[in-house]
Amino acid sequence: FMLHTGSKTTAGLVPFSILIVMFPSLIGMRLGTPILFALAIVATAVGTLGIVFLPPIKHLAAIYFPDMTYTGRTTLWEFAGSMLAKKPWTGYGYESFWGTPLLLNQDQPFDRPWDIRTIVHGHDGYLDIAVLMGIPALCVAVYTFLIAPLRDYMRIPLRRENIFLGDFFMMVVLFTALNAFLESFFFHRGDPVWLFFVLGVLGLRQVSLRPMAVRDPDRGSRS
Repeated sequence: FMLHTGSKTTAGLVPFSILIVMFPSLIGMRLGTPILFALAIVATAVGTLGIVFLPPIKHLAAIYFPDMTYTGRTTLWEFAGSMLAKKPWTGYGYESFWGTPLLLNQDQPFDRPWDIRTIVHGHDGYLDIAVLMGIPALCVAVYTFLIAPLRDYMRIPLRRENIFLGDFFMMVVLFTALNAFLESFFFHRGDPVWLFFVLGVLGLRQVSLRPMAVRDPDRGSRS
């Protein structure tokens, strides 16, 4: 079903997320999952936003991958970064940047791949949080969306049911967190990916707080 979504990002990230979570458990190193999670997030951040905002990475990308623009997303990120520099602490307000008169009145250079005046989001959830609500809000979001779930995962009781359910929720969080580097869905209540992400984050918290009930296989036969 992943292949039929028509999304190369989804087809690649889903098996990757499953592998990152399952592999450490299979070799008896369950606590390796948070480490691999953090490495995957950092590597993806460097490989996406890094080629725009980190000069050494940008230079290397220009030499070895000159055509790597993520279908024009780098243009959006460059523009969003330049606008963020003007209001780094407060941002422009929730739903008050993309698709607003502020951008509709912008000049459109002839060589810009995308017309930013008609774009509805920045195709990067983390950058969008910073642009809309400021860098402090981004820091809060990083803690809430990435660090807190890792803490909850490490606190999961070592019971079979908790481990299996916790691994599933961690796969959900990892997939959506990585997907957010190329799409923007944070706080979009009508977006199923956002709802899926919230399910994963809250699910990890619940699994870490209490033992999951064990289903009695003999109960149905006795009744």
